[in-house]
Amino acid sequence: MKRGESKGGQTWVGSEVPVNEAEMSKKSAGFNEMRRILPAFMTVPEVAHRLRVSDKTVRRLVNRRHLPRCNHLGKVLIPCAAVEKWIVDSTKN
Repeated sequence: MKRGESKGGQTWVGSEVPVNEAEMSKKSAGFNEMRRILPAFMTVPEVAHRLRVSDKTVRRLVNRRHLPRCNHLGKVLIPCAAVEKWIVDSTKN
């Protein structure tokens, strides 16, 4: 069985490790639930994508306190409103 092939409700992720499709959907459902609960926050990669810069640049902005942050379950979360405000403030002449 090759990587990514399904057989009997299982997907082969590695060379020999089957993963139950129900488990995979549970994990993605947990992530989607977090996004539903915390829609007002973005992760560092999401902010980087929004600003079209690297993750490192976003981390610099956070460390220099140009953007606020909160930590939740080991993730750095940045309020969406703060990102929008920073965009507006940085584009004023």
